[in-house]
Amino acid sequence: MLPVAGVFSKREEALRAQNDLWARGVAPEETYLEPVNESFWTNLVDVDVPAEQAPLYEPYVPGSSSMLIVRTSRLSPDEIDRILESHRGLIVRMDVAPPLADLPMSETEER
Repeated sequence: MLPVAGVFSKREEALRAQNDLWARGVAPEETYLEPVNESFWTNLVDVDVPAEQAPLYEPYVPGSSSMLIVRTSRLSPDEIDRILESHRGLIVRMDVAPPLADLPMSETEER
């Protein structure tokens, strides 16, 4: 089972997403809500995303308060994605890059 997570700016949004998942048959013990840490790579460990990918998520971490982690086989990862996104969550899972990941580096980051 592939862990999927959503990063939310408001804890209330994460809780609504969690309730929606439960209503669709996901067991409460298959979800975990945690705060977004300043060192975001520590959150990535919980969804098996390599720590080296943390910089891809840095634009989203400021202002984010909660991360909802889902480990279930009751729904497909795509179904979980749709539910999390419907509650304004940013999807975090292996092999899915955040929306801004393909943008060119800013001038301050260029070598």
